[in-house]
Amino acid sequence: MIHPKVILTAGHLHSQPTEVLAELLIRSEVTIAGIIVVSVLNPKRILALIRQHGIDAAFRRFRSSVDPTAKKNTRQTDPSSESHTPMAALLYRNHIRIQGLRAWCKNAGVPLKIVKDLNSEATVDVVRDWSADAAIYTGGGILRSNFIDAAKKVLNAHAGPLPEIRGMNAAEWSALLKIRPEITVHFIDQGIDTGAPIATFAYKRLNFSTVDALREAAVVAGIEGLHRVVIDRLFECTPQIAPSAPTHRQCFIMAPALMDILRQRLYAAHFKSTASP
Repeated sequence: MIHPKVILTAGHLHSQPTEVLAELLIRSEVTIAGIIVVSVLNPKRILALIRQHGIDAAFRRFRSSVDPTAKKNTRQTDPSSESHTPMAALLYRNHIRIQGLRAWCKNAGVPLKIVKDLNSEATVDVVRDWSADAAIYTGGGILRSNFIDAAKKVLNAHAGPLPEIRGMNAAEWSALLKIRPEITVHFIDQGIDTGAPIATFAYKRLNFSTVDALREAAVVAGIEGLHRVVIDRLFECTPQIAPSAPTHRQCFIMAPALMDILRQRLYAAHFKSTASP
């Protein structure tokens, strides 16, 4: 049996989704040719975060990327405890202890490359040299055609259903608009979430009473979905044009007032679903 060989991208050295996915893949005998991490110590990257998320949110993301103690769920947590989260439950189920990508790569014998830009010619040369079957995107910025072409296939887990919910805050917009709770594993092309879908994976929205938990549940579903697609379907799936995607809405960062409405809805729905009859 021929096992897949993949490259992973990451937005910073303490990306838990990247590390967990890498661990699950390597346990399934998938060869990881290398992990490419985009340095956060880059003025262009910081300005892009501020434009996308605002100063406060950008600062929190920057802090969590350079300070591992700022990240939650770094240890296995018994999911029977009241404080467990979707990520903590995933770590517990799979007996994974977070180390940070630098330590994980060293222990697993996987090459680690830190770059300033995923789309630079130097990075693209690395992708070509590693000659993997596909790249798995788990962060690092918008990809351009030179990276996509060099990688042959680029897979991503989008936090909402495609093509209905494209863009930012997909799990939140899906909940607010009462669209099915699922993540979509799809190919990345040069558009914003316009690449052809490969598979969808549902999760239970009513299990979560907060926006953070909802968002994390979508992340966990995305990790598990990417793992399943890579080990089961990577060789058979081929990038295709998805003509219907651009006709659907592209979502942007949710306004605070709408986020407040969503918080109230999630709490009320969760309370109703768990209340005794």
